[in-house]
Amino acid sequence: MATILLVEDDQDLRFSVATTLRREGHDTLEAGSVREGLKVYQQQHADLIITDLRMPGDDGLVLIKAVREEGFTGGLLVMTSDDSVATAVEAMKLGAD
Repeated sequence: MATILLVEDDQDLRFSVATTLRREGHDTLEAGSVREGLKVYQQQHADLIITDLRMPGDDGLVLIKAVREEGFTGGLLVMTSDDSVATAVEAMKLGAD
């Protein structure tokens, strides 16, 4: 199965999603911020990154841009409560799937 990096500032939501992914057989790495997520990404292999967009400090768009610039070719999914089409288009332009 895949190794998935989950970047989400809401601890309860992060726990819930990570638990579900683990039950499905995936290895899950977790981070509560973009900064922490970048650190984990640089230290450990991930096949897929799932990130929230709206987080305190840097947002998920910063993470998307940074990992794509560093050569990450795996899947990159965004989960957000922001229903803005412009934000979705920006995330896709930066490399989100």
